[in-house]
Amino acid sequence: MSEIIETKDLQKQYRMGEVIVEALKGVDFAVREGEFVAIMGPSGSGKSTLLHLLGGLDLASGGEVFLANRRLTRLRDTEITVMRRRHVGFVFQFFNLLPTLTTAENVALPLLLDGQSAKDSAARVAEILEQVNMGNRAGHMPDQLSGGEQQRVAIARALVADPKILLADEPTGNLDSAAGEHVLLILRRACDDTSQTIVIVTHNPTAAAFADRVVFLQDGALVHEIIGGPFNVQAITEAIARVNV
Repeated sequence: MSEIIETKDLQKQYRMGEVIVEALKGVDFAVREGEFVAIMGPSGSGKSTLLHLLGGLDLASGGEVFLANRRLTRLRDTEITVMRRRHVGFVFQFFNLLPTLTTAENVALPLLLDGQSAKDSAARVAEILEQVNMGNRAGHMPDQLSGGEQQRVAIARALVADPKILLADEPTGNLDSAAGEHVLLILRRACDDTSQTIVIVTHNPTAAAFADRVVFLQDGALVHEIIGGPFNVQAITEAIARVNV
């Protein structure tokens, strides 16, 4: 399988007062099409920074990011926006559902922003809600849903436009173990059944165990990886101990 995400010597620095913080220090990283990759590491290791750069949500200080064979660092802001809309789905820890929209309306939003009418998008929205077992909650508002249900809606919204890539930042961070497992099974199924490329940031060994490959960041650098998953939780825990992250 070809590489759908690649970074070369990726760097990101932030200024905090008079201090320059190196969040990423020359990261070389690649993800193959249809692969499920988990990124792990301690707080401040650069995990979320890397994910945001992969999805074009932030700009690199140096190096290159290639996404679906396009060099993000050579695109204009409007081109990056279109690239994200059509090729990347995002899932975040805090759901980010619009509180004034129903479940179905939240899920339809990416299609509407891309120019589809509500009528034309209705069938696809219904289909994706059934896939995440939320079809019977289509008319509910976000505050009528549990945390696990809200995250399933967020995943449906991320997948509704059939993006090549789904990026998820701590997708189970606010969920109990049962709801978190449900969410991870949905992501694993999207990878297995439709060859969706999945990249998640997580501190949770149980979440990382669903991946095909786990990479470990420390102090802005990739320090280790394990391949051959899905894994058992013990394998992830042992890897964390070996690299001391």
